[in-house]
Amino acid sequence: MSDERWVRDVRATVITEVQQRLFALEPLADGQVPHVLVRTPWTLPAEAQNDVRNGVREVRATFGDGDGRVRVEFDTAVDAADPCDVRCTLPKVETTEPEPEEETDGSARLLVLGFAGVEFHFLLEPGADWLPLVRPATGYDGIGLLLPQSIAGVPHGHLVDLRYRDGVLSARRAAERLDYAVSVDGVDLVADGAPVPASGEIRYTSRVDGETRALTYELVEWSDEVPGPGGGADVLDGAPHPAEYADPGHPGTLLVQPPEPGTKAGGRRFPLVTGRDDVRVRDVHVQVLHTTATHPGSDERLHVKIYRCATPQHAAYLRRHLATQAGLVRQANAVAGKAGERVWAVAPIHLVAATPPPEVLTTRSAPMTVSDGPEHRLSAWFGVPDQPQPGCFVIVASPLLDVVGWAGYEQLGTAPSGVQLAALTALAAGVDKLHDLGVAHCDIKPQNVCHHLDAQGRSTYVLVDGDAITRAVGPVSELRFTPEYTSAEVIRAAKQVRAPGARDTIDLTEHDRFGFVLVVLTALIGVDKVDALLRGPEGKRPVDSVAFVTETLEDAWSPEWARFTAALTAAFRPGALLDDSWTASGWLERLTALWSPERVEEPLEVDRVAVGRFGREVTAIRTGVRNERAPAWAEWRDELVDRVRAAQQQVARQAYGKWLWLGRIAFGVSLLLLVLTVAGGLK
Repeated sequence: MSDERWVRDVRATVITEVQQRLFALEPLADGQVPHVLVRTPWTLPAEAQNDVRNGVREVRATFGDGDGRVRVEFDTAVDAADPCDVRCTLPKVETTEPEPEEETDGSARLLVLGFAGVEFHFLLEPGADWLPLVRPATGYDGIGLLLPQSIAGVPHGHLVDLRYRDGVLSARRAAERLDYAVSVDGVDLVADGAPVPASGEIRYTSRVDGETRALTYELVEWSDEVPGPGGGADVLDGAPHPAEYADPGHPGTLLVQPPEPGTKAGGRRFPLVTGRDDVRVRDVHVQVLHTTATHPGSDERLHVKIYRCATPQHAAYLRRHLATQAGLVRQANAVAGKAGERVWAVAPIHLVAATPPPEVLTTRSAPMTVSDGPEHRLSAWFGVPDQPQPGCFVIVASPLLDVVGWAGYEQLGTAPSGVQLAALTALAAGVDKLHDLGVAHCDIKPQNVCHHLDAQGRSTYVLVDGDAITRAVGPVSELRFTPEYTSAEVIRAAKQVRAPGARDTIDLTEHDRFGFVLVVLTALIGVDKVDALLRGPEGKRPVDSVAFVTETLEDAWSPEWARFTAALTAAFRPGALLDDSWTASGWLERLTALWSPERVEEPLEVDRVAVGRFGREVTAIRTGVRNERAPAWAEWRDELVDRVRAAQQQVARQAYGKWLWLGRIAFGVSLLLLVLTVAGGLK
């Protein structure tokens, strides 16, 4: 049987089974969400899964008075029937007696889940609802406390429910994946639920091979009530402050400088997932100031962000959140180069202690005493000197890098250069690693790429704004992007978020990949050409048409680059970046394989040679610099000027020497004539 025939049989079987099951059930009530599990002997392609899911939703819409939702999940099992097994269940509507307000603890808690050194944060608000704790399988579109699919150590599926009510955390065993036993601190969970400690371990034990994986959890205090002025000082007086710094070549302390006069604080929000259906995300709003710092005894400057939070609890969450991001960045950079090499894909993030006594974030740091002084108060820097709040500040530092001054088309010429592709290798590897970890940078664009020299002095590119890293899957309605650099897939999902049956979450890896493709395109064809492709209304930009992008490249490059152009524009085809097998590194390798250095060593075109007496010499210098350095005009302009000046000096010396010898010859001839004349007169 062909694959196409098998896919059609799967779709027909699923739709038939779901229709028969829903027909036999009582009329659906509000809040009831049918759950359909499709088990196949082989993996069903993503496009086929979407087709099946849409068909099930159409069937669901014809039954009952429910809200139209249906949950469809796919799984692969060797013992599944051919073409598939289908299980359709309908959870009962849970009815709970409303609790008297005076008996309900109205304060929320921050739930911190940890696995393999990475933390995930959720805001638990008091309520009677049970929230699924899920590592979703492919196609899951329900609510809950969702863990990244990349956490392979946690079984996928709905195994555990959590509830926070009256100040007590409870857990219960869900009906799925009975091939696993689930316990909390050694006590097996039951279907009816039971209170659990405020912190501990959720352990998943396979009934097949006995393998056990643990997920740590902790409930942390949370408050949205702004505190009054604190009793301590919130000062930075120029003394060294401990920093969590991964580079052993630095002492682990920073000298934070006051912001430039007139610097104003800006606003920033950090989404905090709730797992609820009514309010999916709570925003933690903070103020942020930018300044610089240096290491003691070093001239190397760092970029510093100072966050002012509303409450100490918000600051504690933000500190943990940024610490997790710093760890993710370190893991992404670890694949960009060998151990000990200074090769980055994303600029590192380092936490800095802010208040006395300083919080020691690394064993290499020693506590420092900070003298009080109103001119050094962080609260004064934010314009509220009479409101010192020592526990409400979070400080992070990252290397201060120069933004790439991307060259335009006129500076790049009529052929792509392999130098750009090589300079982007580390960045591509880091982006892929972030996605493997289940997170996304979320704001990859040419303006967020900086120039960086590695330990060997090679020019590479590195992403900044690492504190924008977020979960790879998130609610569409709550995500914020730079509109010009948003992928067509994200634009489409944002417009359809309120449509019946539309998904309300999206995988941001596709958006990251689109941003990376734009960075590569900018490096190859010029920032002006890419800006022109991005201009236009949402969804109708030239870049949204693969034919238009192809035409632009064909007009810019000679016909011999047709295969290279085809591989480059393949990333702009609809759905290309949604393919799980697509990676930034793999795509870059395909482009590199199609690029040949011999192609760019052809004789210069006549109209590209500089004019003037020394036009060919100037053109040779310009071409040499461009072939040796990354294609950023701001980076190789100074070197070009230096080389031209050196050539001018050489030409001047040659001209001077030439005229000097001519002068000597003329003087010699004149002297000889004078001698002959005098000698003739003496006769």
